[in-house]
Amino acid sequence: MDKFLITGGVPLHGTVEISGAKNAALGALIVTALNDGLILVDVNPYAQEAVNGVVLVVAVALTIDRKKLGFIK
Repeated sequence: MDKFLITGGVPLHGTVEISGAKNAALGALIVTALNDGLILVDVNPYAQEAVNGVVLVVAVALTIDRKKLGFIK
């Protein structure tokens, strides 16, 4: 854990990088909307799992760094 030395009588200054889980929340929202849609149109539960699996594989394939792998161009 980092330690901070604060000297009295001097105003604090600096920056803090704001981070969050926006991308994860967006992915969860998309999968939830997809599941709700499949349930509303009365798709077989086994087919729902297959669709979710395909979406997951496509999402991973789109986010990998292809240049580092070497064999995928």
